[in-house]
Amino acid sequence: MIKEINNLADIEQFIIELVEAGVNIHPDDDFTQYVNVETGENSFSQERGEEINFLMGQCFKVCDREKVDIYSFALEVFLSKTGLHNYIPLPSEESEHS
Repeated sequence: MIKEINNLADIEQFIIELVEAGVNIHPDDDFTQYVNVETGENSFSQERGEEINFLMGQCFKVCDREKVDIYSFALEVFLSKTGLHNYIPLPSEESEHS
């Protein structure tokens, strides 16, 4: 898994890796609190959850620097990776129609 976030491509890769791990992410969440709904167990160890929280903090910093909305960016990657963009409009498509 990605170890540091330096640019938007890193953020995209990070989100894709979380989606591939079966996580429905939200940038504000505390990943130490994620629970697998099938098993009832934590999705991540405390250490791994803290590492993901740190990486998400780096995502916020990069997005601030690049003047990109982290929420729209993360949602767009999530929808595209999961195929839900076939049912839910991407944020970039909605802004084109506004």
